[in-house]
Amino acid sequence: MAYRQIRVCNLYPTQEGSFLLVIEEIKSHQKFGIFTLKNEAMHILSFMYEKYPPRPSLYEVFSKYLSETNVQIAEIRITQYKQSVYHAELVCKDSSNTEKTFDIKATDAIAIAYLNKKPLYADEQVIQNCSIIYTPIIEKMEKRLTNDKSSGKGTFSISKEDLYEEQLKHAIESENYELAAELKKKLEAIRKNKA
Repeated sequence: MAYRQIRVCNLYPTQEGSFLLVIEEIKSHQKFGIFTLKNEAMHILSFMYEKYPPRPSLYEVFSKYLSETNVQIAEIRITQYKQSVYHAELVCKDSSNTEKTFDIKATDAIAIAYLNKKPLYADEQVIQNCSIIYTPIIEKMEKRLTNDKSSGKGTFSISKEDLYEEQLKHAIESENYELAAELKKKLEAIRKNKA
C-alpha cells in the first residue's frame, strides 16, 4: 500500500447534529469526507488549534500513558474504506524498537494525530475512491456555504440523506452493487425515521 499525507481542511455540521470532516490530500488537494459525532469533532478542533479543555480527555490520557511508558507513535494512517466505514491504524514503537499496529477508528486516529502533532496518512486507493464519492457533495456544500455567506444567511448544513444519495449514485455508476444495497438500506432507515 502507498500512503499520502492528509489533513483536515474543513468541518460542516449536518442536519442530524453530527459533523462532516473534510479531509484533503496535501499535494493533490483531493478531498473526501468522514462523518463524526459532535464530541469527537470538538476534540479534533481543539487539538488542531491547541485549545485544550480544562480537564484531560481520554485522548490526552492515552497519549500521556504512551509517553510515560516510552512508547512512540510511529505512524497514523487510514488504511481502507469498506462498506461505508473507514479503517485506520495506529503504529507504535516501544523502547526496544518493536513495532505494534492497532486497529483504530478513523476519527480517533485523526484526533490522536493532531494532539501528538504527528502527520496523518491515507492509502492512495482510499483517497482516490472516496474523493470520487465525496467531491460532488463537498463542492455543493462549499458553493452553498459561499452563497449563504455572501447573502448573510450564515451557516449551511448537509443531511446524511443527501450524502447517501450521492454515494448511492456513484456506487451504481461504478457497479458496486454491494455498497449500493447497503446505502439503499441506510436511506430507507432515514426516510422511515422521518415519517
